[in-house]
Amino acid sequence: MSNDSLECIIFNVEHGLSIFVNSPNGYNLLIDCGGRATFSPIKWIRKNYNTTIENNASPKAIAYEGSLFAQLILTHVHFDHYSDVGSFTDKDGPARFTRDKKTIEQIKTDVNDKSNKSIKDTMEKLLKLHDTYTKPATESIDWGFAMSCCQLEYDEVKAVNEEKVVNNRSFIISITYADKKILVPGDIEVEGWRLALEKDAFRKLLANTNFFIASHHGHKSGFTSEIIDHSEKPELFIVSAKKDDDDIDTSYSKENYCRGHKVDGKTRYMVSTREEKKSIKITIDSYGKTTVEFIDCDDNLSENQLKRRDKNTGKLAKTYNLT
Repeated sequence: MSNDSLECIIFNVEHGLSIFVNSPNGYNLLIDCGGRATFSPIKWIRKNYNTTIENNASPKAIAYEGSLFAQLILTHVHFDHYSDVGSFTDKDGPARFTRDKKTIEQIKTDVNDKSNKSIKDTMEKLLKLHDTYTKPATESIDWGFAMSCCQLEYDEVKAVNEEKVVNNRSFIISITYADKKILVPGDIEVEGWRLALEKDAFRKLLANTNFFIASHHGHKSGFTSEIIDHSEKPELFIVSAKKDDDDIDTSYSKENYCRGHKVDGKTRYMVSTREEKKSIKITIDSYGKTTVEFIDCDDNLSENQLKRRDKNTGKLAKTYNLT
């Protein structure tokens, strides 16, 4: 079953990242699962992209191996990219979970040093999820789009900057549909970009990018003009940051770095989730026609729901056993 379009939502989770893709074939992909204090992207997706068919209408999402989420990819294992992990339930934990198994070991060390109970609990839940997914996937997912993923080697990023290993080990992901490409580079920083762009695979990944989710939330530490050269001047840069973040690189909004795209009827070069505290939705149809708009994703967690979220992840270990 196909809905013939790709929908991509970059959620407003303040300083963090959570990107949802509903594929042309109806499968759901989640890239990172950060949340904000009173908003859960996972809960919002569960409400708006369910796997049931009502009144003979085509569903927005199709269950994959019994799960609402065909795959979760963590670009890297920093807290602001997985803080909503406790909102998964035993009914909708991802069928597949991709993460950096090398740097996740750091969490096992860091968790003992955290005095904040909420943060410590979330870190422990991610580790439980990590320990659950142990079997390799045997078949590829027929998303209805092309997806590629690259990652720098651990030893080479450590040699360049040992303190930035986790960020520079970020998975860089490209999604291409109807000749339109969305690029998600996690939190890779300048040293990582320079290493990556020495390699053919990474240069190919960046080529012909249309929508570029700015690395490291759009901070200066993630920008180099070399990415403009290799991505061939994207149509639009998208920044994920909180409203009062003053460390955003203004280069993303310059016309000489970007072709521009209509957003809610106005030509823009950069948009940010900090604008009006709204999420950003990209829709690409089968002919490549694309719309970009701001959407409201209101707070959806009560105090009791926050408590339930804190309990849910532990249940996943009894249900799923795939990588």
